[in-house]
Amino acid sequence: MFTGIIEEIGKIDKIEKHGDTLELTISAPKICKDSKQGDSISIDGVCLSVTALKKDRFKVQAVRETLERTTLLDIKENSPVNLERAMRPTDRLGGHILTGHIDGIGKISTKSSGETFNLTIEAPLPLMKYIVPNGSIAIDGISLTVKEVEKSSFKITIIPYTTSFTTIGTKKINDKVNIEIDILTRYVEKAIAGKRETITQEFLKEKGFL
Repeated sequence: MFTGIIEEIGKIDKIEKHGDTLELTISAPKICKDSKQGDSISIDGVCLSVTALKKDRFKVQAVRETLERTTLLDIKENSPVNLERAMRPTDRLGGHILTGHIDGIGKISTKSSGETFNLTIEAPLPLMKYIVPNGSIAIDGISLTVKEVEKSSFKITIIPYTTSFTTIGTKKINDKVNIEIDILTRYVEKAIAGKRETITQEFLKEKGFL
């Protein structure tokens, strides 16, 4: 489990293909300092296990299914990536609960200017019913708050602090991003399965999710 609070921006040092699997070598001195082989690390929101570890870099492998469901298939050497180690039971939950399992790939359709700016992200239609104003969402592993929701897209606001400690500020129009919806909305949907209720902002407030 993760929180969506990015610990370090790593760099893809090397990409090697082994059949349908990609092996990524990632430079990340801070992450490596307190990690070991087998640990789970969120890489742009994707949960992968450390297969090898040195002083300032580590390796992970992404299988075909992971590559097809995430943006890792398009990743390049020297690309920056958001990194977060799995949370410990004693950690503060600064963001929201994330699993590291990507629900879909979004595309940035608009980006405003300024130190604080808005991003509009087009998302797969099946995910839109889980995305509500003021709700939580993870973009490339970053815990963010939804500002507005349209039929096939949603808007988020990025503050300077987030730009400084994540890769979100480097994103451009048409760039793809990994989306993980708030797992609580999945539980809400299951709880009301078979009923005619709809997940709305008012419903989530009434049930104490917002």
